[in-house]
Amino acid sequence: MQDFIMQAQAVNFDGLKVLAGLGLFLFGIRTMGDQLKILAGSRMKTIIDKYTTNPVKGVLVGALVTGLIQSSSGTTALTISLVRSGLMNLKQAVGIIMGANIGTTITAILIGFNLQQFAPYFIVVGAFALMFSKRPKQEYISMLLIGFGCLFFGLSTMGDGLKVLAEMDIFRDFAVELSNNKFAGVGLGVVMTLLIQSSSATIGILQSLYSDGLLDLQGTLPILFGDNIGTTITAVLAAVGGSVAAKRAAAAHVTFNVIGTIIFLSIFPLFYSYIQWGADVLGLTKMMQIAFAHASFNVTTTIVLLPFISVLVFIVTKLIKDNEEDSDNIETTIVLDPKLIKESPEVAISVAYSATSEMALICQKMVINTRKFIVTKDTKYARRVENNEEMVNDLNDKISSYLVEIGGYSVSEKNNIMHNNLFYSLKDLERIGDQCINVVNYFEEIYSASEHLTTIAMEDVIKIFDLLDILLDNVTKLLVEPSQELCDDISETEDKLDDIEVSAKAAYIERVKSKKKMGIIATTVFVDIISDLERIGDHCYNISSRSEKVLK
Repeated sequence: MQDFIMQAQAVNFDGLKVLAGLGLFLFGIRTMGDQLKILAGSRMKTIIDKYTTNPVKGVLVGALVTGLIQSSSGTTALTISLVRSGLMNLKQAVGIIMGANIGTTITAILIGFNLQQFAPYFIVVGAFALMFSKRPKQEYISMLLIGFGCLFFGLSTMGDGLKVLAEMDIFRDFAVELSNNKFAGVGLGVVMTLLIQSSSATIGILQSLYSDGLLDLQGTLPILFGDNIGTTITAVLAAVGGSVAAKRAAAAHVTFNVIGTIIFLSIFPLFYSYIQWGADVLGLTKMMQIAFAHASFNVTTTIVLLPFISVLVFIVTKLIKDNEEDSDNIETTIVLDPKLIKESPEVAISVAYSATSEMALICQKMVINTRKFIVTKDTKYARRVENNEEMVNDLNDKISSYLVEIGGYSVSEKNNIMHNNLFYSLKDLERIGDQCINVVNYFEEIYSASEHLTTIAMEDVIKIFDLLDILLDNVTKLLVEPSQELCDDISETEDKLDDIEVSAKAAYIERVKSKKKMGIIATTVFVDIISDLERIGDHCYNISSRSEKVLK
């Protein structure tokens, strides 16, 4: 270490300049990614929701989304959040992660064009445009230009600071060691990416080092392989504390890159010759040679492993066993990941919809258990209703808080309507839970007093429960995938329920007049029971009515 410091002082190595350049480079990547996420946010949601039905489409989606947001780590974290939230299965996720590795090569290709001399112009134009921007979209584009300029300006600054390393004996010896020891190069690449948390930044540094002659191609390529392994740390961190499926997705990402590195290390002389051949035939600059090598590594690894996605899924499934609690616990099936809001608030709204659909499913179970208690008088069903009501309240609090966080981010007009719709739908579902508890309490009083409903009264109650089963089943489906047909069905079913309520109350009045009483308590609470059950139908109709606005 002392030798390094002495040699660095002798050649006037400016470490602060290098770090400042790295800081500008990272700021540029982050700013570009943030603005592209905003500009392409709703498009990302549509792409991910509709076009990941098979692994091949998943690869294309992963490459496209990563190209849009300029971050394979962001795409991977987003994908794992979707897996955790139940919106995507493991096979789809692996395809997207493979595609993300391809998409991330775009940054290296941009750097390969060597646009450093234009960086100040991008910054100046972006800064002045930002000063006079009057609309959000203009501000986003202005910041995008500034980020683009900072990326190349930082790279240029960092490269200028690193050039003097060529004059240091200790660095030349280190470069020779890397050329002779491929595994040391891979390890260095892993560590660099772990520290910087950006494979694009690490590869940008590699391009500068190779372009300035500080490293030769033989020493650079293994570091490039290690960069791809190091970037998987984001997937691992995103899966920490998550579901089994999320951990498997992270494991698949790590396994994919490790296998790719093993393949290319085993054919290293051939790959080395291929890059030299490509450089000669295509007339590539040194920076573009690294971009070419990066793209070749990721595209080839994807092509080789794509047919074996099922095998990869099988391996990680065996490595990471199922957790019974994870599959049985309704409360933890949907994970409302705050990181997802930053990556894409539009997708976060979809996750909130998925969680709300699960809440509707729990409400449906409450109605079913309420009915079972009424019919069987078995108190275990009453206790289940109480437990389900706690779940509903817990989900209501979590989803509401999540929606409040989403409210701090800009979304499209349609997504804003969906966002508002969810707030009111949550209240409707929470009230359904309360009404089930009310009905259970009424019947507990009736049964405790050894009373009962008349046969006709019980038939009316069961008829209402039959319709509530249909209503809540449709509401659950509606929250997953809104359709006008479901809205129409809910409206028709709710009309039938209203008719039964009216006839049930009319029959009740006739029974009272003819003195066909059901017992004091049963007679007193029967109208309240019917009213609470009818209100459950009203809440289902409310959710349906608001969903129609989303469909327009």
